[in-house]
Amino acid sequence: MTLPGGAFVSLKDTHFIGGNTGVLLTNGSPASGPLQLNVERSSFTQFFVAGIQASDTNATISDSNFELIGGFSAASAGAICMATSTTPQWFINNDKFSFNNDGLSLAASCSARLSNSTFSQNTTGISSASANVVSYRNNVFVGNGTDGAPSMSTSFK
Repeated sequence: MTLPGGAFVSLKDTHFIGGNTGVLLTNGSPASGPLQLNVERSSFTQFFVAGIQASDTNATISDSNFELIGGFSAASAGAICMATSTTPQWFINNDKFSFNNDGLSLAASCSARLSNSTFSQNTTGISSASANVVSYRNNVFVGNGTDGAPSMSTSFK
């Protein structure tokens, strides 16, 4: 779905199963600012490319699951942040990324803060392409081919 810059999308208690991409957001006018995405208590299962793929979009994703994502595309992930002309910021809180190609994939211009999330049994836990990824040190990485790494860890204040 292509939306004008600054538009707000909220998904709560939703379940997406099967297909190419669960939620695909494109910012039709990034000069007007990033899109805003809020996802709560939702699940994304069995997609070829992504559970969520968002371009020029700030996102808060909480209490959600991303699993069994990845197929014919090596660029598949539970959630993918892309940036063309903005610097999107994502907050990932209490989410589970499991059995995906990449759990979370972030373009270089994206920033993400991770809290209380689990990355397990993914080919790569976090694929960050030099993105600014900050962990609050309470995340779990287990059984991934490669965990990937936050660029910085910090404590709660």
